[in-house]
Amino acid sequence: MFMAPPLATGLGLIVSLALPSLFTWGLRLMGIHQSVAIAIIPLWAITLLLLAIMRSLEGEPYSSIGLRTPSRIDLACAVGGFALGFGSIVAVDPLVQLLGLRSAGSIASEQLTAAMPVILLTSATTEEILFRGYAIERLETLTGRTGLAVLVSIAAFLFAHVPLWGVGGALQFLPWSIVISGLYVWRRNLPACMVMHFFGDLLGLAVIPGLAA
Repeated sequence: MFMAPPLATGLGLIVSLALPSLFTWGLRLMGIHQSVAIAIIPLWAITLLLLAIMRSLEGEPYSSIGLRTPSRIDLACAVGGFALGFGSIVAVDPLVQLLGLRSAGSIASEQLTAAMPVILLTSATTEEILFRGYAIERLETLTGRTGLAVLVSIAAFLFAHVPLWGVGGALQFLPWSIVISGLYVWRRNLPACMVMHFFGDLLGLAVIPGLAA
């Protein structure tokens, strides 16, 4: 039985926008050391819960959050978004250093682990479903304002990343978040965003830290 659309969507938005932050900030408040690996199981659990809500309570298809086969143009845009987005992270690094904050690069060097392939798949898949596809689509439907939907989704994404990556990392991720959100709004294709996210994490979390080790 489907739930009333506003109620089901409201529940879905709580899951997609609030639960990741509750997890990461909860660990921080409890003084538990965090790493990207510790989020693998919780992120999948939250994502599967969201998909269950979407299908069972909202009665919406996966295509309603952009889960459809990408075209060649979608994939080309994903590659372009990756280059632009990663370039923006590098460009903001001097500002982070000037402010006396830790950069995402310095923290990434501490995250090398044998679980990296699973981490890359997890972050690229779950975070795009939670923060891009579902959040933007549903917030846009509820408010009728694409810009507001993007703004809220970006804010939730960055807030969830502060406990591990710090304010400096979140600052570096801001322009990257704008680029990937723009990619989603433009193409409405979530796999394209996943591709962009995957290659960004691959370079930032595995390749560059691995070469520097």
